[in-house]
Amino acid sequence: MGKIGESYNQLPSWSKGIIAVGGVAILSFIVWNAYKKIKDAKSLEEALSVSKDAKDEANVLQRKGIKASYSPTQYESFALKLVEAMNGCGTTLDSVKAVFEEMKNKTDVLRLIETFGVRYYRPCPATDPFSYARYMYDEKTFGGNIQTWLQYDLTQSEIKSINTILSSKNIDFKF
Repeated sequence: MGKIGESYNQLPSWSKGIIAVGGVAILSFIVWNAYKKIKDAKSLEEALSVSKDAKDEANVLQRKGIKASYSPTQYESFALKLVEAMNGCGTTLDSVKAVFEEMKNKTDVLRLIETFGVRYYRPCPATDPFSYARYMYDEKTFGGNIQTWLQYDLTQSEIKSINTILSSKNIDFKF
């Protein structure tokens, strides 16, 4: 047995217990992080599939003559406006609604979903300090597609009002 083994055997039993518990804690931490990375990768893939599906559907609509009303840069601007309105503490519902007021057809909504893709959310430190602490450890802890953001940040009646805006423009899309 090497010097490490001899040194370990000479330790008092309480020290051996601390080493054993520490080893289990370190191993658990490593396993948990590996599991979390796999789970996060799968969640990201699922969230990105919404963006891909929106892109595919928008392309079909464009071939049918229902064209996007804006440039890719404008859709990015809309997405950033949504992030700004919903990120962190509080939600600026008027800003969220203003983005959906700009949608003129279903292709516009789909291009917005496509452009939004997956964005990462900054929790509010005042109302959710534990989530904010997790966010400080890993900025990509809280993320999702536009649907996730809306469901996380808005009430059902607020989402219904967005759907009402869309339906008033004969856009057959519901969040």
